[in-house]
Amino acid sequence: MKKLSTQDRAALTKLASKLPQGSAERRAILAGLAKTGKVRAGFMKRIARELNAEYDEEDNSVWVHLPGGDTLGLMDDGTWETP
Repeated sequence: MKKLSTQDRAALTKLASKLPQGSAERRAILAGLAKTGKVRAGFMKRIARELNAEYDEEDNSVWVHLPGGDTLGLMDDGTWETP
């Protein structure tokens, strides 16, 4: 997989910001960008807002509470974890 340049990431972030909040396309772009390597805190906070999730400053992660009580954590390296 090709590594995204800073300019590529900026262009995708700009595109995502122009899409309707909560849209499948916007979520896909944000999730894809999160998987491209370590992500800065500001971007993780944006993902948390988009997914209506909690941001954990200590480990720069986003925690999503799913229906049924399950929780998933999106780590800054793009991996998902459970508590």
